[in-house]
Amino acid sequence: APPTGETRIVIYHVNDLHSKIDRFSKIAWHVLQEKKNNPNAHVFFMNAGDNFSGNPVVDRYNPPGEPVRLLLNKMGTDVMAMGNHDFDPGPTFVKSFIDTAQYPIIAANIKVKSADIPQFKPYVILNTSKTPGNDKSNIKIAVLGLIQVEESGTPSTHPKNIQGIEFTEPVKTAENFCSLRKDNDVFIYLSHMDYDT
Repeated sequence: APPTGETRIVIYHVNDLHSKIDRFSKIAWHVLQEKKNNPNAHVFFMNAGDNFSGNPVVDRYNPPGEPVRLLLNKMGTDVMAMGNHDFDPGPTFVKSFIDTAQYPIIAANIKVKSADIPQFKPYVILNTSKTPGNDKSNIKIAVLGLIQVEESGTPSTHPKNIQGIEFTEPVKTAENFCSLRKDNDVFIYLSHMDYDT
């Protein structure tokens, strides 16, 4: 239990799932145990992308990737950042995935120009209170989404999957959002990039 006057925040984070659905039940169990054993804690489940490409059962499903989409909704995901392989099933599925996700999908360095998918929000503000405006003990957590960009100027996926989408350099893009650190209690980069970047 947190000491008096402190707030316990627990963040579970996954990335590069690559359609490996066999461990979802274990992840869900850990998250549920944390909520059960620490009822006063604020538990968040975050996903940094690359949910698809890796399991033939999932990737050849109709539509491709659908089992992962359903599981992420059931997991109670709080926020997800796009990964390069999330574009692999093609723009039609990406649009469906975004439209049916029960959580925000963020990416500050993706600009949708003419593709038939919604524009991603750059960030989301999570709150520890259900009524943040009325709760002075509320802690605001800013989560900024970023996707990796190769030297080609695009993420690593088939070019046809990202037609009509523009990508900006992630680190320079992130610098435009430094004010999030001043305006919130916690600032998190939920990024699909390598450690060095």
